[in-house]
Amino acid sequence: MKLPKKVFSQEEDDCGESCSGSIYFDEEKRFITVSGEITFQLADTFFNTLSDFEPKTPKEKPLPLSIYINNCGGELSSAFKMCDHMRNSPCPITTIVAGLAFSGGLMLLAAGDRRLVFPHATLGFH
Repeated sequence: MKLPKKVFSQEEDDCGESCSGSIYFDEEKRFITVSGEITFQLADTFFNTLSDFEPKTPKEKPLPLSIYINNCGGELSSAFKMCDHMRNSPCPITTIVAGLAFSGGLMLLAAGDRRLVFPHATLGFH
């Protein structure tokens, strides 16, 4: 069994404060997992990872992609960057909340073309 590839992990921010964020992806199953707090670095990595799933030439057909979210919010400008890229991606994107989706995480959920929430997931906006 092949495990998803971890492309980003942050345990401390630049000020030494504790925060965690990570991005995993699997090219074969075409999914990205976004977990933890949304930061500038996490948004940049997400942007590059999502770009890797997009067609390389105009003749290629965009394939569906799933994004799993377990997120408690974070930087607003970084969340907008992620949402804008999702909305402008040629790939049909399904967003799935598995755990939490607060603030920025809820924005990511809304940016998907198809939105799903696990039965015991928690959504919150303030």
